[in-house]
Amino acid sequence: MDNTLIATIENLEVRKVTKYSDNDEGWYHLIVTFEDEDCNRFYFVDDDMSRESRYQRGTFGTLKLNIATSENILNDFGNINYEILAEIYDFIPDDDRNN
Repeated sequence: MDNTLIATIENLEVRKVTKYSDNDEGWYHLIVTFEDEDCNRFYFVDDDMSRESRYQRGTFGTLKLNIATSENILNDFGNINYEILAEIYDFIPDDDRNN
C-alpha cells in the first residue's frame, strides 16, 4: 500500500543550502538545512532548482513536505517493511518576519 500526504511545518529558518549534482547522470538537487525555534536541525532534499533563491541563510518561512509511505507486506525474513520518504514540496518565505 502506498500513501502520499503533504505536511506543513511553520517557523523554520534556513541555515544552509548545498547544491549537489552528478554530472555523469545529469541530475541536480539542493540539500537544505532548516532549524526550528528549539534549535533542532532538519535536512531535506529539493529537486526543484528554481527555488534556490528562496533559501537564503536566515530566511524564515513555512515548509511543505511531500511525504510518501509504502508498505511491503513481507520481506525475505517474513517481516513487514515500511519506507517513508520526505522531500520538499514547497517553501514559502514569511515576508512579514524577514523584512
